[in-house]
Amino acid sequence: MITIIGSGFGLYGYLPAVIKSGVVLPLRYKEKLDQMPQAKQVADLVQWVADDQTARAMADTAIIAVPPEYQPKILDEILVLPNIQRIALEKPLAPTPDIALAMMEKLERSGKQFRIDYIFRFTDWGEKLLAMPPDQKLNIEWQFMAHHFAHQLNNWRRYSETGGGAVRFYGIHFIALLAEMGYTEVISSETDKKSSRWKATFTGPHLPDCHLLVDTKATNNKFTVKAGDTVLAEQESVFVSTDPNFDVRVPVVAKFYASFADEPPKWYRAAILLWKNIECATPAAIR
Repeated sequence: MITIIGSGFGLYGYLPAVIKSGVVLPLRYKEKLDQMPQAKQVADLVQWVADDQTARAMADTAIIAVPPEYQPKILDEILVLPNIQRIALEKPLAPTPDIALAMMEKLERSGKQFRIDYIFRFTDWGEKLLAMPPDQKLNIEWQFMAHHFAHQLNNWRRYSETGGGAVRFYGIHFIALLAEMGYTEVISSETDKKSSRWKATFTGPHLPDCHLLVDTKATNNKFTVKAGDTVLAEQESVFVSTDPNFDVRVPVVAKFYASFADEPPKWYRAAILLWKNIECATPAAIR
């Protein structure tokens, strides 16, 4: 049985993706869920209980889907529950790489299974990228208008100090992919003053350079991944919609959750260390 902590993406992203595995939620989430067109159709499949404590006590798996600044505290609460054997966490783990590394230490010592929601590796283009021989120079560009800019929202995703911004919230997915591929070194990294645009170049042992651009305040939507002359993706967005009834990320999140059946990833720590190297190499705009 799964419980979800977080009433935003936890409900409209994770819940539809894992509902078939059985989900128990506190009743306080029901009103919020009923207001979400892309998730409310699964409300009747949820086992509703009185409060958070009851939901956590009934579950063997916890999905933590809260902003990065709150995730360390929630993790501490979950780690002491002996019935919880699997934990799924959002990215970034914490607002800064140092706090994220401390969380990794706790997770590794706990003996519990855990997965971090780096979901780009489960897209079609991500799977192709990871399967390719690493012998072609990579060029990745992701240009879009982030929801908080489009709607002038003053939320945490906008600010690097709370784990948001082009590097910590959006770019972190690519950091994880590159770490999995073996990239370790940052040749260059720069952001604008508002951390809405990030441009970087990476390398690693026996690897060609990778050039990356993440622009979260672009006027046009464009996503491209090229390995040499091979085009792995050329589309409007990172994700391709397959079912208009659900959030576009739901099928990929389902693959992410299914990865609990696979061997534990060995590159999580490398991803955080690469993130730390990026911030050390980047002018103080993101720190």
